[in-house]
Amino acid sequence: MDERVHMTNRLEKETKGAWIIHHGRKIALDVTAPAEFPVLDESAKAAELLMRLSQSDAVTLTKQETEAVARAAHLNPRSELPHYLGILKNRRLIDVSAEEVHVLGLTSRATLSHACDILTDAGPSTYEEAAVDLAELTSQSPQSLMRACEFIGDMHKLSSGDTQDFVQRSIEVGFVDYEGESRDGLLFNGNLFKRDTVAKSDKVISSLSSDEHMKVAEFNEILKRNGCVIAAKADSVLGRTLFEKLKAAGLYEVNTVSNEHGEHAFVTLIGPH
Repeated sequence: MDERVHMTNRLEKETKGAWIIHHGRKIALDVTAPAEFPVLDESAKAAELLMRLSQSDAVTLTKQETEAVARAAHLNPRSELPHYLGILKNRRLIDVSAEEVHVLGLTSRATLSHACDILTDAGPSTYEEAAVDLAELTSQSPQSLMRACEFIGDMHKLSSGDTQDFVQRSIEVGFVDYEGESRDGLLFNGNLFKRDTVAKSDKVISSLSSDEHMKVAEFNEILKRNGCVIAAKADSVLGRTLFEKLKAAGLYEVNTVSNEHGEHAFVTLIGPH
């Protein structure tokens, strides 16, 4: 396989896995959502448990330590933990004995890819797949409610009414954020766009040329991979004028760190509000 294709597929799986975990945490806060999105809920819980197990200082955890990890992941140690350990064991991600759990050397990024695989293999519903696609769409830029409905409806072959109901439910659960009145508002990702700047962000993004959109997409992929980059890299990829425009619109945040070697400016995506 071409290395660039392999990298793209891996990044897509990691991105999807991150949305699965994000959505699972939102589902947990809604009384009826677990029944509406059961595969998404299950996949997220399995991935959350795997992530917490892999972050433990020990490779092998006792029964008591495993139960403590389960509680931290908001799982019932008696009724839920055995089920999710079984999922992870069947995928050969952990070994389980009567008294111990052995974690088979995983990184956080690998866990995200496994989250994607767990969801795919469990046979998610159309709406569960659409929930992930809607989150990814609104993470690229704020979207009008009408455009988002058209996009999701076309992609998943849903009727207009079903799509509107699904998007409304996604807002209620928290898969996406919404700002505005009636059908004139904007859907956006609150982890990336601040609520008080979302309209300004949308106007700036809408004004970009196709070449500028490509530069933004390239730079955002770099940020997703690395978390933050030095400001000089942003200037190099985006160009100074575009970078300043996007900073002013609230898409990026620049923080300066001082040490014995001087001051260094780092760029990140705007964090949660």
